[in-house]
Amino acid sequence: MEGPRVVVTGMGIVSPVGLDVATAWDSLVHGRSGIRRITRFDVSGDEWKVKIAGEAHGFDPTSHMSPKEARRVDRTTQMAVAAADQAIAQSCLTTAPDRDDVGVLIGCGSGGIETYADAYRTLLERGPARMNPFLIPAEVLDASGVAVGIRHGFHGPNFAVTSACASGADALGTAALLIRAGHAGAIVAGGTEAAVHPLGIGGFDNLRALSHRNDEPEQASRPFDGERDGFVLAEGAAVLVVEELGYALRRGAVPLAELVAYAVTSDGSHITAPDPDARQQARAVTRALAAARLAPADVGYVNAHATSTPLGDPFEIRAYRAVFGE
Repeated sequence: MEGPRVVVTGMGIVSPVGLDVATAWDSLVHGRSGIRRITRFDVSGDEWKVKIAGEAHGFDPTSHMSPKEARRVDRTTQMAVAAADQAIAQSCLTTAPDRDDVGVLIGCGSGGIETYADAYRTLLERGPARMNPFLIPAEVLDASGVAVGIRHGFHGPNFAVTSACASGADALGTAALLIRAGHAGAIVAGGTEAAVHPLGIGGFDNLRALSHRNDEPEQASRPFDGERDGFVLAEGAAVLVVEELGYALRRGAVPLAELVAYAVTSDGSHITAPDPDARQQARAVTRALAAARLAPADVGYVNAHATSTPLGDPFEIRAYRAVFGE
């Protein structure tokens, strides 16, 4: 893209396969799955057709905030703060010359589902006066970014990016655009989600999107496989520190990677199903390559959406073939 170069200087993650980058990467390299039977709520009844998910096993929010602070925020924010702390520590972003130049963009698809559902239950059972007084600031989509900004005293752009499964990726792309436009020197960007909850599992299953392979959770998610039957819902947060290259070098930060280009399109055809001809998916990839001044042959790895759904996978393959060939 035109304008200053944008680099990554810090990484943080809370996930079903690890609560930090090193552990998560080791799990991926060695093929360790984080998919197990759901423990966050009771799925023993026959009404629950989906009994597996990816939970952030062992995550303790009080390792990153006080018990009082943890009670005031949703699990989405707890995980986002933990991941952001890791990324900020690696990048030494607290040494930024001016925290007015540091922004936060944390994407989220569904917000504080657990906080919202608990408050509604209290409303029905005990009345409005007994509802959680922190309901609104805890369940809104930008709660995680606000919490990170307050925690570290960052005063640059701070808002949520929400585009369903693409929220975290769009947050990174938007962060790069803001940096190139001069609105920030660095931005803490990424995504968080905590939808392993009756509303999340029940809602996605009613869309016929989730796998029912409860007896083999580690093999349930099988994208591009002929026997795929849906995806496995999971929770977690992943956050990067992205900076203008000169800003990073002046701080003495170590660039880990470069965010070369970003492009985005939309189908505009159906509320859940992708456009059958996959034209807009292919156009997004083509535009990103053009902005990066790269040819398809220059690409060595594609991080697929890979929903493992009967409907989604063929369209994604069609888009990649349109760009990269066979």
